[in-house]
Amino acid sequence: MPERYYTQSSEETENLGISLAKQLRAGDILLLYGDLAAGKTTLTRGIAKGLGVIDDVSSPTFTILQQYAARPGGLPMNHFDAYRLRNEDDWYAEGFDELLYTDAVSVIEWPENVLAALPEHAIEIHLTFSEEGSKRQIDLKFPADREALNCESEPDL
Repeated sequence: MPERYYTQSSEETENLGISLAKQLRAGDILLLYGDLAAGKTTLTRGIAKGLGVIDDVSSPTFTILQQYAARPGGLPMNHFDAYRLRNEDDWYAEGFDELLYTDAVSVIEWPENVLAALPEHAIEIHLTFSEEGSKRQIDLKFPADREALNCESEPDL
């Protein structure tokens, strides 16, 4: 069962990303699902901050991949946006699959476009707008062999 969190602002979404990142391991893969403007890049900015990434994070929509270095003691990050990829053949043609097996944490927006090329042990994150419309609902689902994370924000059950 996924852990469920609600955020009411970009700042809260980013802070949830910071809390999540502090518990990630080298080589973790995060799949971010959500409509346009659901907060995927905002959450990724928080993850980057929590990992110790030294550059500002922007959406890699047109470049598909942005790679970020981290300060000493942090973890580097690969930030993919698969929105413009047609399928896993495009993913493999670019050699992106090889980047998933490094020490960098990989965050993949729009993973549904290349899902057949991605490992099964990834952490799934689904971002949606709640029924009230003013809140984001963020569901974190971890692989069966991985303990759920304990983020600083209390999940709403």
